Formats: sequence, structure tokens, C-alpha cells
Amino acid sequence: MFYLTAPAGIPISLHEVAEAARQDGCTHSGAEFSRLVGDMVGARYSFDFGSGRAALCSILRSLAMLSKNDRDQVVIPAYTCFSVASAVVRAGLKIRLSDIDPVTLDYAPEATVRMAQPQILAIVVCSLFGLPSRWDSLRSTAAKTGIYLIDDAAQSFGIESDGVFSGTHGDVGFYSFGRGKNLTTYSGGVAVTNRPDIANRIGAVQAQLAYPSRRSQLSTLGRLVAYSAMLRPEVYWLPSSLPFLGIGETVFDPGFCQSRLGDIEGRLGRLLLDRVDVLNSVRSSTARLFIDGLSSMESLQALGSAGETTLPYLRLPVLLKDRKVRDRVLISLRKAGIGASAMYPSTMADIPGIESYLASDERDFPGATAVADRLITLPTHPYVSRSDVYRTVAILREVIGSGS
Repeated sequence: MFYLTAPAGIPISLHEVAEAARQDGCTHSGAEFSRLVGDMVGARYSFDFGSGRAALCSILRSLAMLSKNDRDQVVIPAYTCFSVASAVVRAGLKIRLSDIDPVTLDYAPEATVRMAQPQILAIVVCSLFGLPSRWDSLRSTAAKTGIYLIDDAAQSFGIESDGVFSGTHGDVGFYSFGRGKNLTTYSGGVAVTNRPDIANRIGAVQAQLAYPSRRSQLSTLGRLVAYSAMLRPEVYWLPSSLPFLGIGETVFDPGFCQSRLGDIEGRLGRLLLDRVDVLNSVRSSTARLFIDGLSSMESLQALGSAGETTLPYLRLPVLLKDRKVRDRVLISLRKAGIGASAMYPSTMADIPGIESYLASDERDFPGATAVADRLITLPTHPYVSRSDVYRTVAILREVIGSGS
């Protein structure tokens, strides 16, 4: 009753929060943080924003300005974070949904070939939980009609594939530093690109955004103090038990606030940036423990787990037999103090009120529907202990094995 692991997060000490609140003489620390992020991933240009969705919205507006044709559609996965759809709508563009492969969580191969259409401005490629995408086929598709590729690395900061950092595979990319990400400053986002034409446009869009107010920064400071104190499993059960806090909720909100990154978040990001490799190493080790423990269970599948190298999953995605089994497992894990999650509650097509923003009437996305019904994610962050892992595996064996 008084123990619950958070679904995601990283340890942040009160000392680090205090350091972030202290003035250090650096003007606009958010811009300095984004520069350091760009240096880390090898991007020539980087831009700070108040959130990942604000970064994506600004990217889309910039690409729309660069487009020589009246392209107004953006391809996004039929299963991904609702904030992606919110950013497309906020940018004044139409959403074109595309199905995913339920095993790779990447775009389904048969859906990729249908993306080469003249009305499409960009394809957003989401590396859910850190899983890599098939960039070669996407580049081939995009090149046929001059479509921009956006590397959505909101859940894969600091992860490399094919010798390239996430966020830099496409024409432009972005990161989110929200509460549950690989690195968190509680809120914030950074856009990166190596193309000067795109960088010039993003810079112009960014220049129109205001910095957070002093009142907003004080609110952020208070939330960081609470985050630091309450992420431990011995305490997390308390805020998680209060429904009005909305912890873990994902919402479709095209009216979200757009701003630059605040100084507190920027200073905290600079303090934590050197810790990325260590944090991702911990995630890899914890994920490997889960995968080894679950490997003999034929009734579930840990996604992307083949091979000797284990990804630093933001959360370990596991597909179960069906929704009923998924729900039983989640209830049992919650009772045992494990903050497993079903992640997003539905496909994009099933979000209430999204119909008027869609470019197509298509509603049949079997891959995305399977994931929405069958997926659970297991926490991999540093507060997850070995005993948490063993207890999770035992519960999965018991519930799935007995069917009760």
C-alpha cells in the first residue's frame, strides 16, 4: 500500500533543484542548454522551447513556410503520444494517420509506400520508448515527392542507432525534457537540424515566442521540489493516488502554451546533461533483467529485445494476449507496487473530437489498435530495484499462467 514505482522519471536531488534556482550570470540559460544538446548530438543548429510539442509545432510552421507547394498534411503514427497530434493542429495543418507494425512500433511497411503523396508536407517518425525506425525506407519514400522527415526523439534522447544520435536522422528533429523522459527538466524541448534553410525559419518562429514569466518560473520551481521529493517508490504512491493531479494522463490539447525554455529548466538541464549515459546504462541493465526473466513466456512479447545489445528503453514495451489479460496484469502489478502502464489509451483515430482535423476518413488501423489493446510498459528508471523486477516477472507468470 505504501510502495509504488513510478512509470518513468529520473532522480533529481533537492540540491540540484536549488542550484537550478540560483542565478549564475548566464543570460537565457535555456539557449545555452539547447546549444549543449546540439553539440552532444552533432547538430549544427539547436533551438530551445518550453516543451517538446512547442518544438514540433515550431518545426512544422517553419517547414510550411519553406514548402513551395500548398502542402498541408503531416503523417503521424496512428498510435503515439497525443501531443504529436496536438502540435500538428496547433501549427494549422491536417493530420494524416498511418498504421504501425505492432512488433516494431514503427510505420507498417505497407503503409510507408502510400506516403509519397504531393499534399504531404512532412512525416513525423516517432521512436517510441527508444525503438529505432527504418530510416532507409522512409528516406526513399520522402525523396519521391520532397517530403520532410522529422525525427521525433522525445522518448530517445541520448540513444544512437547506426552510429547516429536520435533526433538527427531526419531533416530536422526534436527532444522533449518533460517529466517522464530520458532526461527531464520537468518541462522543455529542443529542436535540432543540420540544414541552414530550416534553421533560419525555426529561428524566426522561435523569436516570436516569449520567455516564461517570473510567476511561471516560481511554479516550475515548486513542481521540481515536489518531483524531487516524491519520485521515490516509498513516497510516489501518495501523489499517484490523487486523481485530480492527473499523473500519467495523456491529452489531446491543440491549445497548449508555446514559449521559450525557462532559465530554471535550462540551468537544471546543464547540470544533468553529463548524466545521460549513466541513466541510459541503468535503463539498459534493468530492461535486460526484465527480458531475461520473461524470455520463456510464450504468451507475451518484449518488443525490440532480440540480440545481445539491450536498448536503454524509456519504458520496456511488452505485448500481451489481449485487453482483458492486459487489464488483469496491470491491476495485479499495481497492487504489488509496480507502476506499469498501458501507455496511450487509444489510437489517434479514436481520440474524441479529432475527426475535423484528420485529412482522411480512414479509421481502420489494425496494428495501432492491437498495440492500444495489448501493450503494457514496465519501468526501467534508476528507482526500479532488482526485487521490483523479480516481483514483476513472478506476477506476470502467475496472472498469465493461471488466467486469474
